[in-house]
Amino acid sequence: MKKQLFGRFCKKNTADVMNSENYNYHLNLVENGDISGQKTGYQWFEKMAKLGYENACFMTAMCLLDGVGTEPNIALAMKRLEQSAEKGYHEAQCLMGMYCLYGKEPYQEQDTQAAIDWFQKAAMQHNHEAEFFLGMYLVNREQDKEMIRKGFLLLQASGLSGFPQAMYETGRCFYFGIGTNKNLEEGFLWIQRAADTGIADAEYFAGMCLLYGTGTEADEEKGLSYLYKAIEQQHSGAMFQLANYYLDTDNTTHMEEVVALLSNAAEAENADAAFTMGMLYLNGDVIACDEKKGVQWLEKAAELEHAEAIFRLGTCYLSGIGVEKNAEKAVEFFQKAADKDEMEAYNMLGRCYMDGIGVKADHQKAFICFQKAAQEGVPAAEYNLADCYFNGYGIEKNEKEAVIWYRKAAEKEIPIAQYLLGTCYYFGRGVEQNDAIAQEWLEKSANQGYGDAMHALGMCLFYREEPTEKEEKEAFLWFCKAAEQGNMASKCQLGLCYLDGNGVEKDEKRAVAYFREAAYAGDSEAQFQLGSCYRFGIGIDSDLEQCINWLEKSAEQENPHALFALGTCYQDGDGVEENMEKALMLFHRAAELNMSDAQCAIGMYYFDEEEDRETALAWFCQAAMQQNENAQYMIGILLYVGDGGKEDERAVAYFEKAAQQGHDGAMYMLGYCYYHGTGVEQDEEIAQEWLHMAAEHGNDDAKEMLSEYYLEEFTDYGEEPEFYDDESQ
Repeated sequence: MKKQLFGRFCKKNTADVMNSENYNYHLNLVENGDISGQKTGYQWFEKMAKLGYENACFMTAMCLLDGVGTEPNIALAMKRLEQSAEKGYHEAQCLMGMYCLYGKEPYQEQDTQAAIDWFQKAAMQHNHEAEFFLGMYLVNREQDKEMIRKGFLLLQASGLSGFPQAMYETGRCFYFGIGTNKNLEEGFLWIQRAADTGIADAEYFAGMCLLYGTGTEADEEKGLSYLYKAIEQQHSGAMFQLANYYLDTDNTTHMEEVVALLSNAAEAENADAAFTMGMLYLNGDVIACDEKKGVQWLEKAAELEHAEAIFRLGTCYLSGIGVEKNAEKAVEFFQKAADKDEMEAYNMLGRCYMDGIGVKADHQKAFICFQKAAQEGVPAAEYNLADCYFNGYGIEKNEKEAVIWYRKAAEKEIPIAQYLLGTCYYFGRGVEQNDAIAQEWLEKSANQGYGDAMHALGMCLFYREEPTEKEEKEAFLWFCKAAEQGNMASKCQLGLCYLDGNGVEKDEKRAVAYFREAAYAGDSEAQFQLGSCYRFGIGIDSDLEQCINWLEKSAEQENPHALFALGTCYQDGDGVEENMEKALMLFHRAAELNMSDAQCAIGMYYFDEEEDRETALAWFCQAAMQQNENAQYMIGILLYVGDGGKEDERAVAYFEKAAQQGHDGAMYMLGYCYYHGTGVEQDEEIAQEWLHMAAEHGNDDAKEMLSEYYLEEFTDYGEEPEFYDDESQ
């Protein structure tokens, strides 16, 4: 009894007391001592842990995890760590949160909610590391602005304490406006502070800001300094961006360093660097072209799941660049890239489905691919989608919708889209017809060197109702530019310019030379023009055999003008044996192509040869609907009775239409009708005017009538009339 009482009041061993002096002494043994010292340190912490000290529990756990002063024991380590955390020790709580968050040893499964709970407990004790991890979790809550704001404030608090990684992330929040108002300058200051502590990501970011002057004044020297510091820490992003900077600013001086930087970054599994290396070798702009090496680097990037590299590999296999051409494999790569939302790949996949390249043609699948890429703003896909709507490929034809997508692609400087949008405005397809807007878009396309647009622009200017001399010269120049690109239609048009002296001095021989070149290249219009030159001896000696030869070649391509001209040859026996049956067959082929002269010729056949006025009228009406003046005149002749009735009124209306287009016979008939008051109120003055015009166009009936009724005499075509005086009468 006495012994026990004595023992209660005995002085305790000071080494067994938990105080800062003892704690730091044994911590030093664990961290810096030899094996014996580490063992002594561990044993002391274990003893204190059993007495319930939370910081001792934590240190015991650390020793057991790393095997310091004792054998590693994961189970016991976790027991001590949890004891420490549950007793409220913030470092243990933070570490428990990390284990739960990342699912690493000794916890195999992630438990995000448990991690957040531990971080919150530690953060409440102002554990700055826990503030950082909790803040990072919260700022990535995309749909919860309140939580993002809380995350930013936690990062800022951790950063203010001097926690380097938190400084960097706080800077990024300011820079990108995450959880706070966007402020590039403030963001840069935080990032720079983190960079100055040696955080590689911050060094990289600060370097880029200084190089390009974002959030701070540009300073190449400081920017490069930070990037090189990040590279010393093997930061592959810094390697890649520095290489890119040198590529953008200097294509020669730093090439060896560029290749080394990209190679090192790629070896560090930087997919962008591997992709860039591949493209450099394929393009051969700054290093010697080596297609095989280019493909190898693209394959490296593809292994790292680089979507554009996968897409580019598809283009290589499609075209046989650096690899054996393989359309099926190309489609596989396009599909893989598309599955990674590489929109260019969707466009190319659509082209493969549209044209049946490497896969069975399927216009509906092509449309779906084009639509997906176009909706993401891929210019080529916008053009392809427009084509689908315009032509009804894989979707119901819709020219208005086509114009919408042509415009989107055209506004992104796609020359073929600008050209087609221009033609839509010119012909009023899917949009109200407008020559001025058509010319504007065609000029944009032509100025980018698109040959078809150059030709179309020339045609717009050349075939205006009354082109000015300036417009004719401009048309000629555009035809020249298109012809230089091998556009045969433009070479044919140059022939027409020289033939009639439009925009250039008339030169029939040069006209024939252009017709011949384009005709031999297979241009049907040039073949027709060359045949016509041989027929009438224009710019070349007349040769009816050559005439028939070229007209037949053009007619084989269903050129309506050639079909009609060849028909007239068989009708008149020019260069061939007269054959009205064959002539009619050719006229009918041309008429089916809406050739109004052919329709009129068929009408004339039924009028003259068959005396079938009803059938003749039907054909004349078809031609007249296309404003054919001969057909309009003939309808007037068929309708004319001479009794001043309603049919005569209709006849006069058709004579007026034909006369307004320069038909001398219609002019004569109008003069006749006005003189006699047939189908129109009698007016000798108006009659004389129409007869004058007809006579000036060489109409003999008009000359005779003027001589007989008005005592006028035309001595020759185009000359002023001579009047009889009283003496001559």
